[in-house]
Amino acid sequence: MTKNSDILQNLWTLTPGLMGEVVFNRFYKRFDWIKYLDRRLIDKIQEGNARVIVNVPPRHGKSLYISVLLPLWYLEHYPDRHVIITSYGANLSQRWGRMIRDVLQDESKGLSTQLDPSSRSVKEFHTTEGGRVLCSSTGGAVTGSGGHLVIVDDPIKGWAEAHSPTVTEACYEWFRNTLRTRVEPGGNLVILMTRWSSEDLTGKLLQDFPGEWDTINLPAFALEEDPLERPYGQPLCPERWGVTALNALKNELSEPAFLAEFQQIPRKGLFGAAYTGFTEDLVRPQTYNPSEPLHISFDFNISPGMNAVLGQSYGGKSRALADFHGEGWDIPRIIDNIALYAASGSLRADTIYIYGDTSGNARSHQTSKTSYDQVRFYLREHFGNNIKIFTAVPKKAPPLVGSIDVFNTVMSRGLYEIDPRCKVLLRDLRELKRDPNGGIIKSSINLSHASDAERYRIYQLKFTMFHEDRKKASGRVLTVSPPH
Repeated sequence: MTKNSDILQNLWTLTPGLMGEVVFNRFYKRFDWIKYLDRRLIDKIQEGNARVIVNVPPRHGKSLYISVLLPLWYLEHYPDRHVIITSYGANLSQRWGRMIRDVLQDESKGLSTQLDPSSRSVKEFHTTEGGRVLCSSTGGAVTGSGGHLVIVDDPIKGWAEAHSPTVTEACYEWFRNTLRTRVEPGGNLVILMTRWSSEDLTGKLLQDFPGEWDTINLPAFALEEDPLERPYGQPLCPERWGVTALNALKNELSEPAFLAEFQQIPRKGLFGAAYTGFTEDLVRPQTYNPSEPLHISFDFNISPGMNAVLGQSYGGKSRALADFHGEGWDIPRIIDNIALYAASGSLRADTIYIYGDTSGNARSHQTSKTSYDQVRFYLREHFGNNIKIFTAVPKKAPPLVGSIDVFNTVMSRGLYEIDPRCKVLLRDLRELKRDPNGGIIKSSINLSHASDAERYRIYQLKFTMFHEDRKKASGRVLTVSPPH
């Protein structure tokens, strides 16, 4: 009877998910996908030599399960063994280490494994039976340490790093030549990550070591042959991310980003045409709408000459009306030509939004004026002092790969139209290619500057185009400077 009673009392320690409901009480819920992980992981780890990759979308509670509850469960059953937890940053892995340490030293949690009171650093701490937890970072030092359970939790920080061959190759080499050698004989290796690209750690391991890794792939929206047997399109964790919330996020993100991060379907490489969302169907004559503000997007590169694109955005669509470029053109020259175009078409603007990159905020050593100061001055010279001018320029430069993806998503959804008179911009959209980092191959100094100017505008406008209804409800239009 006593033995059966002990078994019943310890049922909550059978899986990490069950432990979470006890040690974190009402703050933790064992969702269906967590129960699935319990079933898939525990037997493999108890057998030893587990090699498991878990791909789960962001903000679903995956790190709390893998990097906190799994080590707690492991140490509760094997208090003399060693655990290594790594992430893209030491602060993140140490955050998980702190949570583990705090549970172990809290006697009210009811665990039999106890923290060694002489070892309480969040970077490395021990149990009273000789077990150890070491927290480090991708590329960080783990030499001199071995692990019976080694966890890699999100080894790459974000989208830009994940599409840098230098970063992804360094991550892979660190994993193969450093971290992998720290796994004890019979030890277990668990990789938890959101997918980013076909060349991320998951992609490289599955390509180089086919059949050696068990993969648990859980997309946000269920696909065919879902491992949880969800109906097609059902959310992975409806308690946190319902259909409405996921669709809103899908509309905010670029299509490649949502497919990779939330559906675990990364695109295969970045090579080929840069603006894959562009089609000739988007090229059609545009007419200026006098009831809507005028947009002017700039690329201030003086060599071979500045570029500007005249546009508007209304009705959920953005439009390119005309582009302006000439060899050696500076700000006064380009504004002169915009004014001539406006006069020829009886264009009378009451409000102008200026778009561009952060380089335009740099002040001239000679005049102490920024490029945007000059733009405003010459616009008023041509359009009058009563015109309202807003500057919609971010404090930081938009991410190159991310902003290209946003532009492609806008075009692929038919939310962008371009007048056939935009000769330079059209040449960019038709001809530009991507480099290995996902950026633009600038094989000619004449290429990319017009599309760069327009890319800045579209990236700033993404919320108004993706969320027209929500914008009307909230009153949000853009984050812009006050009118000058």
